[in-house]
Amino acid sequence: AHDARHDVYFIFEYLRGIQGGDWLARWSPDFSWGYGYPFFLIYGPFTSFLGAILVGFLGVGYTQAVELLFAGAIIASGLAMYGYVRAWLGRNAGLVAAVAYVFLPYRLVEIYVRASLAEYVALRWLPLILWAIRAAFQATRPLHRSPFTVHRSPLPPLLAAALSYAGLMLTSNLVALIFTPLLALYCLVLLLNRIDEEQPLRRLSKESFFPLIANGIRIAFAPAAGLLLGLLLSAFFWMPALSEGSLVNQDQWYGGYYDPELHFVYPHQLFEPGWGFGISQPGPDDVQQGALSFQLGAAPLALAMLALVGLRALPAGRRRELWLLLAWLLLAIFLMLPISTWAWRHVGFVSFAQFPWRWLMIAALPLAVLAGSTALLGGRLSRTLYPEEQLG
Repeated sequence: AHDARHDVYFIFEYLRGIQGGDWLARWSPDFSWGYGYPFFLIYGPFTSFLGAILVGFLGVGYTQAVELLFAGAIIASGLAMYGYVRAWLGRNAGLVAAVAYVFLPYRLVEIYVRASLAEYVALRWLPLILWAIRAAFQATRPLHRSPFTVHRSPLPPLLAAALSYAGLMLTSNLVALIFTPLLALYCLVLLLNRIDEEQPLRRLSKESFFPLIANGIRIAFAPAAGLLLGLLLSAFFWMPALSEGSLVNQDQWYGGYYDPELHFVYPHQLFEPGWGFGISQPGPDDVQQGALSFQLGAAPLALAMLALVGLRALPAGRRRELWLLLAWLLLAIFLMLPISTWAWRHVGFVSFAQFPWRWLMIAALPLAVLAGSTALLGGRLSRTLYPEEQLG
């Protein structure tokens, strides 16, 4: 696989740092023909750190450590997606979404074709972050609450959001940079939902504008504090990367083959069922040239399209979340296509993905959730066709 040897070598280099007394290693002494290179200054160290612990302290072999990290991430990704979707769409939807998230074609490409360990592990944090942020919004007490109502403390989801966001930043700062703007939009939708629960937005007047802003700040405090704490927990990594990254020679990762405009995905490739194990090739015939697959997946895509049929029947809050996830999916698809050239040239966070097809990793989450939401449609059809089974 493309990065399989890299995964092993990164663990070897991080273990060298630990053995030299540097538990937060930034310097890789054997890179660049023995001159060394500050690799872990700019590359998320979390998976290499875990692998070094497995090898150096538990006696696991290097390749076995990589395999264990992949296996653990597969299970963790499914459980994280299940928990997130179950929290607001129910158990059946959570199960379908979890299966879809684990078996989406690009997620399999990440393991068996690209062997992109840091990226694959990073994607397990995304549903955990959304789950924690959603719980933090829900745990904020209503402004006008009954004294007899028991409310959960926002502290546990706040801490969960902090640990998950820090974990993402330490695992793959590339994924974190791409994901954060979309997370901000998701937080905005959750904020509107909570405000609407307390004071329907359609009844707002000019007199209620400033109280509305104050209430919004109160509701958003716990989620914002969680994300800020996550940034602080991971600051030992991203602050040096931000301040010193410009001093590191990164020319080998840009230009030439790495020009993103050579690696756009063409519409038919999103549905092309073929598989290859080679690297991305310029043009529309990657699979025919033995390159990796860029397909979305027929089954999850069909389920996601079917789920759109039942969106109107859902409560307004859930409907807004699913519409946002649909927009999220469409944006990710758009940024993979040649028509997004302007965005790649002028919108900073878009180009952090390096290759347009890498936006498939961002498309995976909303595609899995939308596929899972089909379970809600199944329940409504069952109640319509067999109402006698719902009696009692």
